[in-house]
Amino acid sequence: MLEKRTKWIFMSCAFTAGFIFLQMGLYLLHVLLGWKIGFNLIELCKYGVRSLGFSSIDYFLDVLVFYTIFLFIWKFFRQMVISIKMYKKLLVYQHETLTNEMNQKYNSEKQDFSVICSTHPVAMTIGFFNPKIILSTGLLGLLEEKEVEAVIHHEQHHKDHYDPLKNFLLHLFAAVMWYIPILKWLQQRHKILTEVLADNYAIKRLGTSVTLGNALMKLLKNGYSTQMSFSYVSFADTSINYRIKKLIDPKTEFSMKLPITSTIISLFMIILLCAMFVVVLF
Repeated sequence: MLEKRTKWIFMSCAFTAGFIFLQMGLYLLHVLLGWKIGFNLIELCKYGVRSLGFSSIDYFLDVLVFYTIFLFIWKFFRQMVISIKMYKKLLVYQHETLTNEMNQKYNSEKQDFSVICSTHPVAMTIGFFNPKIILSTGLLGLLEEKEVEAVIHHEQHHKDHYDPLKNFLLHLFAAVMWYIPILKWLQQRHKILTEVLADNYAIKRLGTSVTLGNALMKLLKNGYSTQMSFSYVSFADTSINYRIKKLIDPKTEFSMKLPITSTIISLFMIILLCAMFVVVLF
């Protein structure tokens, strides 16, 4: 059930953002290169608002398209640069012996694990196309062996499902298309659900929720925090209260009730961008 919800959220965001980006991209090529695209969402919107006597909206739509496209490109490449720099910095602090031991213990031929020297407890998965699990010596010293195993299974689920990449894309869509606020709400719900799914995977592998719960509580008591400027997924950064309730009572429901205001605003914006296109074609 949770897996279906997670996939539905990701596909809904990707389809909505992808369709709007496609139309904006075609319009951008039309403006810059003079391509005759034919029926285009933005051109139809401009024609519609001009026919109603709102000629100034013409310029507003131009600004919106250029703003959205260039903000997307800037944020995307900025994140790529930051991620590469931060990953290289983490490698400087890598504990070679513990890293090799961890990869051998969990039969990781691809060197999926990296242990860094830090007194702060750190457990996160970074990387988009070849995710790596980062653990710290502080974490290994704080948790018992079974608790470390629970954390590793949790992060392994994130790695296997490319959650850093998915979370980054949804965050990027929500940040760039802030005028469609439902994307932000869906992005937050997706992030929570991925954490719960990773928890469930760890519980399934260990056969109990006790060790995972103990690890989570220990990290909270020790002021766990891994707020960084690059995209990643971390063991104890998201929806702690709900996850603890879920561990105590697996029947705890997760609310997916759409926020009324954000939904209405988003529908209005989507209709504004899409209605004329659909009417003309169909």
